[in-house]
Amino acid sequence: MSIQIPRTMPVMPVRRSGNSVQTTLRALLGLALFFGLGIVAGLLAVIVFRWLGPVVGIPFFVVEGVLILVIPGMVTKCLYVVPEFKRVVVLKMGSFDGVKGPGLFWVFPYPPSYQSVTAELDTRVQTRVITAAQTLTKDNVPVGCEAVIFWRVEDPKRAALHVADYREAVFQAANSALKDTVGSLELTDLLSERDKVSQELKQIIDAAASSFGVDVSSVDITDVHVPQDLIQELSVLAQSRRAA
Repeated sequence: MSIQIPRTMPVMPVRRSGNSVQTTLRALLGLALFFGLGIVAGLLAVIVFRWLGPVVGIPFFVVEGVLILVIPGMVTKCLYVVPEFKRVVVLKMGSFDGVKGPGLFWVFPYPPSYQSVTAELDTRVQTRVITAAQTLTKDNVPVGCEAVIFWRVEDPKRAALHVADYREAVFQAANSALKDTVGSLELTDLLSERDKVSQELKQIIDAAASSFGVDVSSVDITDVHVPQDLIQELSVLAQSRRAA
């Protein structure tokens, strides 16, 4: 049995994708390059055939055909369109080169740029439920506690390069902080001073998450599980006090 703590349910973010715009622009750019290069290559092939003959013209035409097929694909892969809520971390020869987005930009993996996209991060506020199951309070009462954290990526560079999985790092830091906080409080304090406990949790988790480039905006305790026998004892004690 558990004691439910009223809270306002978080509004789930609307999922939208910016890949459709990127795909469309890449397709249009590829078609434009294909037909443009095809026209230029056709004119050059006619000139070569007329002046140098088929011996040189046929190999020249084959090389042109290969380039017409390869170049549009190579160029279109360099085009990126990132929505307002995302950022892209770019490396150059393996070293940090910058954070790009939102909007349209280019990333050239070819000489002399040698750029590459190492991560695409969502900067919107996200939620995560954390649980501390069967943790002893300061007065040795085994309780389970659940909380929800609201967080967002504040520094894309640190989130992408300083930790392998920033989401898992935030979750582990929050889960550890919740267990430590529950173990440092008595049951009555945990139940009666929820706002204060939530604020302390927020400060602890935010201090740990800042090293991952993440900002924790708030923490809300949503559920406290109390043993059934303890609930019965508290109920009997409350009835005795009312009778007295």
